[in-house]
Amino acid sequence: VARRGAPVLPDVASDLWAAVTSFEEPERLRELGGRGVCDLLYVLQAARGWQTHAAVCAVLVEGMCRDPDTFMLDLVLWPQTVALVADYLARHAAQPQIVARFLGLILVPFWAQYPKPVEAALLPHHILAVSNALVRSERLLSSEASEIIRRTVMSWATANVSGLRPRGLSGVALALSRLGPSPGGDAVDAVLLRALLCRAAELVQVSADDPAAPFRPDWLGMLMCSLARGRYRGSGEGLRAILEAHLLPRAPAQESVPASSMQGILLPSELQNLALTAHATVKLDIHTVPLDPTDPASTALAALAPAVLQSCSSSNRGLQGAKGARSVGLLAHAFGAALLVSGPAAASPGALGGTLAGQRHLEAVYERALMELFGASLRLPTKQEFRVHFQLLSALQCWWCAAGGPQAPLGNLRRARRVLEATGRPNPIPGATESADGQDWITTKGHEEVVQALPAAFLEHAVMEEFAFPFWLDVVLHPEGSVRAQLQSASGLQPALRTRGQSH
Repeated sequence: VARRGAPVLPDVASDLWAAVTSFEEPERLRELGGRGVCDLLYVLQAARGWQTHAAVCAVLVEGMCRDPDTFMLDLVLWPQTVALVADYLARHAAQPQIVARFLGLILVPFWAQYPKPVEAALLPHHILAVSNALVRSERLLSSEASEIIRRTVMSWATANVSGLRPRGLSGVALALSRLGPSPGGDAVDAVLLRALLCRAAELVQVSADDPAAPFRPDWLGMLMCSLARGRYRGSGEGLRAILEAHLLPRAPAQESVPASSMQGILLPSELQNLALTAHATVKLDIHTVPLDPTDPASTALAALAPAVLQSCSSSNRGLQGAKGARSVGLLAHAFGAALLVSGPAAASPGALGGTLAGQRHLEAVYERALMELFGASLRLPTKQEFRVHFQLLSALQCWWCAAGGPQAPLGNLRRARRVLEATGRPNPIPGATESADGQDWITTKGHEEVVQALPAAFLEHAVMEEFAFPFWLDVVLHPEGSVRAQLQSASGLQPALRTRGQSH
């Protein structure tokens, strides 16, 4: 009944769960069988407002993990059970340890022992569900277990990429970007991301005459986020075609198709997807590429700007809370970086925009969007999350350099100052320690070799891992005669050869 759309009331879910837990031992849940467990979780999850999901997760994992070998025999007949349970746990488990226990004792051994039934039963949303659970386990899973999940997902994706539809393709791309590289650092992820990007471009080409773009806003956001995480853009042409199909108004192929149905899909209400797309466009360095080859000013950010301006309205329901703050931070960082790249240094004939007038037009569009985002940030809890605070400060820095610093219009300077003061701290600029908090680190052995290979005259003034907001710099050569170089020389300090450096 629930699968046919009937609402499930919380009281009904409570009665059902009470009947199931009337078993004397948790492991008797296996009497439901794989399909029965899936049906149970589907019904419970359909009960909106039900408050007992965390307890279900604890009982379910305890029952399955107390005798995993016996339970796995039942799963062979319904292999997708483990993926659906992983999805439920990722959404509702109270602690990451519960998720990690299920993955380590049930899902990973089952996938390793029965690879063929598993790959035959998996669907794109199962792949995405398992990647959600892996993220939710907060790295408590062993590297060996994580690698089994990674290999299974990649094997399935390689065999099925050519048949993926837009929704499944976006989900699989996001799953792959979450899994990361193997311990050996192989490049199979890039190969798969290339195949997924080619498939996405193919879907766009097939639907060229369709009034509706193939990807929904959330699917496009997922795809762009995945490519940005994987740092893959290919030649750039495939991404340009995808963005053109979804961001620019589409000319009707038939007179019977109303022009209103051919508009770009990212509306002001799609704030998060606007942010993901803008951020990925800049991170993948395709923000200078015209989406329409006949219009040099038709960049992706220029196409997004009208929706961004409307989304900054105080009446926009998506512009609130921590989620809204994260979106504003991403958007501000994207428009700030694009403004700096297309600033006065690039303002010459043949640069982005084709002419100096086109260049100035893009600068005005980006700056206006950035100012509106700064204004919107003042209504949001941006100072509660360091990453958002960092993004806004980076955007301010980009704007300051691109707009001529103190020569910028007074109104913009006042707004920028309000954003800077909104942190409520004596020194709003983060220092080295705060900027390094929560970051991933990689070895700097290669950087040490570079420093050690420098001539003696340069080596005397070389420093490794120096912080200058917003960047950690791998190797810094202070000019001879600078205050820092003089202090270092006077104190007899050697280059700071540290054992770890920040990933960036």
